Amino acid sequence: MASTTISQYHGSDMQMFHKGHFSDVVVKCGDRAWMLHKSILASRSKWFNKVIKDQAGGPSCNLVTIKMCGPNVAEVILRYIYGGTTEFHHLNEPAGDGAVLLMYTKVHPAARYFGLPTLANLCLDKVHTNLNLIAAQLRGDLPTGGGDKAPLIQAVTKAIRNFYAYDHEVVKKFSEIGLLRAEFVHFACDVWEILRRDREFMVFMRTEVPNFALDVGRTWQRPQGKDEKPVRCPSVED
Repeated sequence: MASTTISQYHGSDMQMFHKGHFSDVVVKCGDRAWMLHKSILASRSKWFNKVIKDQAGGPSCNLVTIKMCGPNVAEVILRYIYGGTTEFHHLNEPAGDGAVLLMYTKVHPAARYFGLPTLANLCLDKVHTNLNLIAAQLRGDLPTGGGDKAPLIQAVTKAIRNFYAYDHEVVKKFSEIGLLRAEFVHFACDVWEILRRDREFMVFMRTEVPNFALDVGRTWQRPQGKDEKPVRCPSVED
């Protein structure tokens, strides 16, 4: 997968990330650990800035533990902080249909959590593009690469399952829904006539992600003439 580079970062920072030279903090996530640098982390991430300040002078001042995501997502976050790049191809992630969609779905909430709005927006755009492509393939506007639509639906199912496991709260009004959550709802509405004929997907909605089913159902219940869909915007800092 090609990486996206942000010009403000320097190659020397990535060398420090890989080699750990002059490290003054250990960042741990699951069974992984990185020898890193407080000044770089604190200056580029709101979350790290707060944690490092709060722990200053304490017994754990040289250790930061990440708990909100797994090691692979944490590494994407750290690589972005150091090099401004999003590289997933080196990770031990499943390949095949939907791998890119699934990974960006995992990274988006982590980017928001760590205070990286540019990365969060990048993930949002990638999810939007991937869902549009899958929708076009399901409708027959683009070839599926074999004619079988089941793998496409399965790919979206994996991404929705992962995201709603994280963002599982009931939202009373569609206008209050998060941007990434809205992308999945818009996708489902766009190709609903296809999805509703897929028995496995309908069972998945009812049994595994009932809040997603509520979100989709709510879009059909809006009073005529009222559009409550959240507008996609270039910032997710709120």
